[in-house]
Amino acid sequence: MGIWRTKQFPVWGSCLVLETERLQVAVTLEWGPRICLLAGRQGRNFMSENPLEVDVPGIGTYRLRGGHRLWRAPEVLQDTYIPDESPVRVVDPEDLSSVCSGDPLCFVQKADPFTGVEKALTLWVDDQGDLRVGHRLTNRGHTPLRMAAWAITALRPGGTGMVLTAFCPEPGFQPDRALVFWPYTNPADERIRFCPEGIRVRAVGGHPGALKMGWRRPGEGPLEMAYLLEGEVFVKSFVRGPRDYPDMGVNAEIYTDGYGLELESLSALETVEPGASVCLTETWSVLPEDAFLSRMKNE
Repeated sequence: MGIWRTKQFPVWGSCLVLETERLQVAVTLEWGPRICLLAGRQGRNFMSENPLEVDVPGIGTYRLRGGHRLWRAPEVLQDTYIPDESPVRVVDPEDLSSVCSGDPLCFVQKADPFTGVEKALTLWVDDQGDLRVGHRLTNRGHTPLRMAAWAITALRPGGTGMVLTAFCPEPGFQPDRALVFWPYTNPADERIRFCPEGIRVRAVGGHPGALKMGWRRPGEGPLEMAYLLEGEVFVKSFVRGPRDYPDMGVNAEIYTDGYGLELESLSALETVEPGASVCLTETWSVLPEDAFLSRMKNE
């Protein structure tokens, strides 16, 4: 078990940091909330840094920065790219020195004045030692909003991202999965590889082009994504449902450009009434690469 503590970072500013036997994680406090640090036993940070900025007319500048962020889907410039520069409120920690890794700690950004959406991340370590990351978008406005929670993990270049999908060699009369492409994606891009366990995408630092794909697995059950980097593997999973999803119905998305690679999960698309929320929970772990590959072989 571990204890949350405050730490100052040169790029990220003041953060709350949790260290356990298996991982280290940090969440920003001066803006966000973002998860800016995730490291396994080797101590190397999986998260990327991204200096790009997006100017949103009439709203301000969104700084990508990197790390893990919570966005609102579908992607619309003036709904999604709302600057997250305001300080983060940590809910109910009377004494951080007494908040253990298994106790949920919630990081809340106040509702933005343009859409009325409040963002919150809740983190805790489960009984298996994995990190649970809860994502919540709450409608603090006065009218219903059509939206989904969109969890984006931006990872540094040099590794390979995977969307893991069930492969059934038996014949069937109906399709059991779907793949969609964004307009700027070349299906013949050399960074893409299709294999029995799913989709692999290499993150090539400095590459001049971007690509993005989405994957739809119908029905209910877990869906898993992974990033292989320097002998370790970051794995995140979530439970998909049978309802409607954004972006032509996909559950999971993978994006890469010269700054790294993003593993993106989505909740179902819902009409959220004032005061109500849409939520998505992921499970994170960091494994040795040989253990991860052995597990895939045996599944």
